[in-house]
Amino acid sequence: MLLYVAYAVLFLSFINLFRLVFFSIGSDLYDIRNLRFGLNSNNIFKIKKSRFDNKRYKSKNYFSKRYYPLVTIIVPAHNEERVLKRNLLSIINSTYKNVELIIVNDSSTDKTKQIALNFQHRYKNNLKGIKVINVNVRGKAKAMNKGLKYAHGSLFMCLDADSALTPNALKNAVEFFREKSVGALASNVKIIPGKGMLNLLQRIEYAINYQMKKAEALARIQYIVGGIGSMYRMKIIRDMGYYDTDTITEDIDLSMKMILTYKNKRYIAYDPSMVVFSEAALTISDLLKQCNRWKYGRYQVFLKRQALFYSKDKGIGRLLSWFYLPYALFAELSFALEPITIAYIFYLIFAYGDFSTILGSVFTFCFYTIIEVTGATQAYSFKERLKFAALAPFAYILIYILSFVEYVATIKGFLSIKKLLDGYKTGVGGCEWSHVERTGETIAS
Repeated sequence: MLLYVAYAVLFLSFINLFRLVFFSIGSDLYDIRNLRFGLNSNNIFKIKKSRFDNKRYKSKNYFSKRYYPLVTIIVPAHNEERVLKRNLLSIINSTYKNVELIIVNDSSTDKTKQIALNFQHRYKNNLKGIKVINVNVRGKAKAMNKGLKYAHGSLFMCLDADSALTPNALKNAVEFFREKSVGALASNVKIIPGKGMLNLLQRIEYAINYQMKKAEALARIQYIVGGIGSMYRMKIIRDMGYYDTDTITEDIDLSMKMILTYKNKRYIAYDPSMVVFSEAALTISDLLKQCNRWKYGRYQVFLKRQALFYSKDKGIGRLLSWFYLPYALFAELSFALEPITIAYIFYLIFAYGDFSTILGSVFTFCFYTIIEVTGATQAYSFKERLKFAALAPFAYILIYILSFVEYVATIKGFLSIKKLLDGYKTGVGGCEWSHVERTGETIAS
């Protein structure tokens, strides 16, 4: 029996090591490719080499052509009095000014409506238009759909009320849409620096995770355009019938819906220089609540968009359909067995006195963390990256906090399978607001 456990542990270890190597090398190749074609992070288009017209993008005429489309930013808000002003001011301070802002206040019981109206009155001449819509639909996706009915821009951004744009984020993002094959764009989310170890741990986690998205973009296997700063062509949104309202993670649903609808005619790009700030969860309880929502919502979307798995449609990428999406499910299942894996490894360590295994694990984690955080040049200063790298050994210990939270959310998700299946059959998924505590902390310049 122990022999089979050993084989299972060895297999899972190999898969995890392969994953780390893939993301580490892929993120570096992403940056190398940019340098090779003389492009910066603002101007990355084709990924398949055979379809990349080098002369076209290097020509001065291509980038000198004026491209200044109207961008509609919709800010859905439900009881966001602590953070809304910070969000709206970040839009005003953007270097890209051809912006239409729509604030959708959904059944707020605090000062959200007043803050939105005061902002509209004060800054009405700073943008192409500011509109405040008051609705009572009690759900983010439904609120977004209400706002989209009033939109005029050719590009659309969803900006969560508790997030904030960096000054050049919009300017950088718009450049991607020069390329017609780009249908959607994912942002680089950075946690606002705050107090406490939990904040620091989430900052390191986000730095690593969003560095890994470079590899996903390079391989064209992205299937998630997060709700924080997600950007789409407006025509695509309208042609798809706006957001669906039967899942709790409307952002994942929308991006997978686009892949199924447009296949390889439109792809999801990633812009590491499109930096958007978000707040960290303040407590373990909030972190667990957040993780529960993401896990359950992703399971909902996987069930709903199951046609993407092992698809024989030539228009859907084989790497995404036959490897990456199935791997996402495999990772969930294998993670559920992690306590057994860890227990067996510690049994071997103490039974044979082989403490080099622990040192090897720490070294692998620290090496990977240092490689990833030092490469995150578009969002983090040299000082921040140096700090994260120096704290890698300490983060190895703290990372078990995040692992515990994710494990609890995973098990809770498995226990909710019946609810998931019932919701799928009845078409009731639970578009709803889900809040965690926020501070409204000022972003340091």
